[in-house]
Amino acid sequence: VAMYNFHGYYYADFKYIDINYIFDNKNKDFELLKKGKVSKIMIRGGDIQWFCKKINIKNCNENNYTLISSYLEHPYYYLYNLK
Repeated sequence: VAMYNFHGYYYADFKYIDINYIFDNKNKDFELLKKGKVSKIMIRGGDIQWFCKKINIKNCNENNYTLISSYLEHPYYYLYNLK
């Protein structure tokens, strides 16, 4: 599970990686998530379109993910499965 906007999340019962370790300043293509063997992405603060726009990720389209779960109380949490 790749995670964005989480800090000090050390109690997870799954293998996780911070988004900052996947993308760099030169390459921010959505395909890097798949190449990094990420199966899910958890976002705090907004949905996946917000996330892609916020950090300028290319190729972020509905064919690449499906929503698994969301918690729509501030600060908002979303969990997506990558296709």
